[in-house]
Amino acid sequence: MMKAVIDSSLYKSLSVVLIISIVITLAFNLYMRERIRESEGFSELYINDHRDLPRDMVIGETYNITFTFTNHEINPETYTYEVDSQLINYSRQIRLAVGETAQVTVSVTPKQGPWGVTMYSVTQTRNILATTQNSTMPIQSFNVSGFGEILHENITLQEIAAKPLSRYVSEYTQDSNSTQQRQANYTIKTDGESITLEKTEEITNTINIPRPFIMKVYKAGDKKGEELEVHFWYQVN
Repeated sequence: MMKAVIDSSLYKSLSVVLIISIVITLAFNLYMRERIRESEGFSELYINDHRDLPRDMVIGETYNITFTFTNHEINPETYTYEVDSQLINYSRQIRLAVGETAQVTVSVTPKQGPWGVTMYSVTQTRNILATTQNSTMPIQSFNVSGFGEILHENITLQEIAAKPLSRYVSEYTQDSNSTQQRQANYTIKTDGESITLEKTEEITNTINIPRPFIMKVYKAGDKKGEELEVHFWYQVN
């Protein structure tokens, strides 16, 4: 009789331990399943029409850039998205349900540019064009590079000494990667025995450097956490 009572008590104790073990195991499995399910969520960000982006912009023209992002997380999320560029900068918030997609179109109109590295140089030269011992003799025609042909057949050294010949030249050239501004002053003068050409030339070269157009998306209040970013490079001509 005593043995039956002991066996019954042991059976009950083992049953309680078994039930507790089952409950703990189920709770742990549910917890791990939820953690795994949460870790499988993600957010998506990409640029629409990535093959037709405005990589070469023109001052005064308007361009539209569209970004798309989707909430593939487990729960609804509030996102902060930022646009960062030389043309425009701003930040907005939007809340997306699970599976919901948002499209953001950014319109930009460049008002200045190009941006890049500018190099400036000044050169001065002095060349003897002709010599003569007689300041009253007419000077023959000759061609001066950058100045043109001097056709004053009856001009003398005395006349050049009294009124030097001058010319100012300004040129502007541009291609897709650089611009050049050239200014030159030419002066033909004389010291009574020779005719000289003095030239002062200023050249400003600007090399156009592409800039990044960046779109960032992250969960509101979690900027130090996971952050999505897409960008492309552009330049203004």
